[in-house]
Amino acid sequence: MTVAAGIFCMVGVASSAATITNGGFEAPTANPEFTSGGVPDGWQVTGTVDLIGTLWQPQEGNQSIDLSAGAPATISQNVSGFVVNAAYELSFWLSGNPGGDPTVKMLTASAGATTGNFTFDTTSTSFTDMGWLEQALRFRATSETMLISFTGTDNPGTPFGAALDNVSLAAVPVPAAGLLLLTALGGAVALGRRKKVATA
Repeated sequence: MTVAAGIFCMVGVASSAATITNGGFEAPTANPEFTSGGVPDGWQVTGTVDLIGTLWQPQEGNQSIDLSAGAPATISQNVSGFVVNAAYELSFWLSGNPGGDPTVKMLTASAGATTGNFTFDTTSTSFTDMGWLEQALRFRATSETMLISFTGTDNPGTPFGAALDNVSLAAVPVPAAGLLLLTALGGAVALGRRKKVATA
């Protein structure tokens, strides 16, 4: 279902203090190619992730993460400062560890109860050219504090997972009809830039 392009009534952008901590995974410093079992500052880890330093090209800064260090894992953080009922966009850059199978890496992004499924094909990528793609999940804030999380959803047992970098949050305007649609869908609209992504 799509919102008609001719609808111009917009809901204003909320002023928000909701901010991702360490969205570029720059701390702590990886040792030096990668740290297996690293815990990025500001994030909680369920399972084990690799904090990537010089092993491959980051999207920005000096580091990124691999969401699978032997088996797919989850990183999360509680973010405060949301304006209840306002619309937000969780954006992030997605790639995948090109060192081994599966070729198509899978990730689920979540903001509270809103989820979106995303994939990345590593066929034409390498450690020096990761082919990062920007992805986004739009959602409606249901409380002032919400859990933001990313889960690798590749088959268990793989050490070559989805790669993640440059995570951020922004309040966004939504067409009035779109806000009704968000409500009807439980607040979920998954978006992709430069690449079609799965919808929650």
